[in-house]
Amino acid sequence: MKTVRQTTSLVLAVSGGAGLEASPHQVAAAARAGGVGVLDLGAGDAWSLRVLARAARRAGSGLGVRVTAACTATPADLERVAGTAVELVIVTADSGWDVAELAARHRVLVEVASLAEAHAAVAAGAHGLVARGMESGGRVSELSSFVLLQQLVGVGVPVWAAGGIGPHTAAACVVGGAAGVLLDTQLLLLSESTLPDRAQALIRRMDGTETVLRDGMRGLDCDGVLLPVGQDGWLAADFAKRYADTATAVRGIRDAVLDALGDPDAGEALRPGAPLARTLGVELPVAQGPMTRVSDVAGFAGSVADGGALPFIALALANAEQTRRMLTEAAATLGDRPWGVGVLGFARNSCARRRSRSSGRSGPRWRSSPAAVPPRPRGSRPTASARSCTCRRPGCCGSSSRPAPASSSSRAPSAAATSGRAPASRCGRRNSAC
Repeated sequence: MKTVRQTTSLVLAVSGGAGLEASPHQVAAAARAGGVGVLDLGAGDAWSLRVLARAARRAGSGLGVRVTAACTATPADLERVAGTAVELVIVTADSGWDVAELAARHRVLVEVASLAEAHAAVAAGAHGLVARGMESGGRVSELSSFVLLQQLVGVGVPVWAAGGIGPHTAAACVVGGAAGVLLDTQLLLLSESTLPDRAQALIRRMDGTETVLRDGMRGLDCDGVLLPVGQDGWLAADFAKRYADTATAVRGIRDAVLDALGDPDAGEALRPGAPLARTLGVELPVAQGPMTRVSDVAGFAGSVADGGALPFIALALANAEQTRRMLTEAAATLGDRPWGVGVLGFARNSCARRRSRSSGRSGPRWRSSPAAVPPRPRGSRPTASARSCTCRRPGCCGSSSRPAPASSSSRAPSAAATSGRAPASRCGRRNSAC
């Protein structure tokens, strides 16, 4: 399996951002815990530079800074205020700072949102990349962190993943080829944070649906100010419950990654022909989650199967006639290749029975059934029973992925598959941090 370069850090811990006051204490705590503490220069104004000076005095050396397009400070300001304390500079692809010039004096990582930006950054002399996935805040990709990471790991420089990072996703990213992960939103509610009370209250109540995309920036509106907090903002409250402070959080993420790297079989779970792939009857250990208005067409399922994964047709609330049509088309497209259907556990019993009879006649090998969780009002926080997890506690998860009813064209495999959609759970944890 892949190992991490010894000269790189597994955890980059960023404090601050546009509208989020950076904390020198948090940066120092991250460094003490074995990560790289990174100070976001924010607007780059006089106050930001004073905070940088304090962070530089505390760090002495090994300090990181992050620069976005909102920063008015210059590389000359960085040298004047922080001297030789700064080792790492993270710049967004639109920051305006000259990567080649910076690379002559610092280790430089460029935050990118696409493969094209990654190639441009490498050509400019970047030492590494940060894959800023759609789950995170600020200038983000159209792709999720893990999908973007897979596109970037072959460009020739180390890549760090940012967005939706918890202990298990951090381990998965590194096993999957990342040099490490970046934490930012996750640290906002820890003890060293200097976030104003109003912003803390908003973030503490987040479930991920509150963010908006404005002029290409993903964020959380706080009294008219767009804070660079993404859909993974709910992780801040989760981290605050899990970890006493920033140092504990950084160590927790780092230890989770090292534990995974110490498992000689960890990387094998992701390879073609892995045990899960053999159970599902496909090439890759990947099950595509049912997605209404996306995976309810046979062509989409065919593309997933052509790529080596297990496709699922999303039946959602389709009536019997629609269900028969979708399944007939899918069966014709997929032939003898395995596939499945996704049904809603909270659908009315009569509707569910009709879909079940139709799916049994049309040949899907697998069926994914989310637990019967009633819909909740928009903006309300999900209850513990409605949240999802991937833990292995006996009896925890309330969803099931099981073979579809037997038919003349289907056969029941020996084990159950797991759909890509998050199951409901009684333990109250969510996928990224569970």
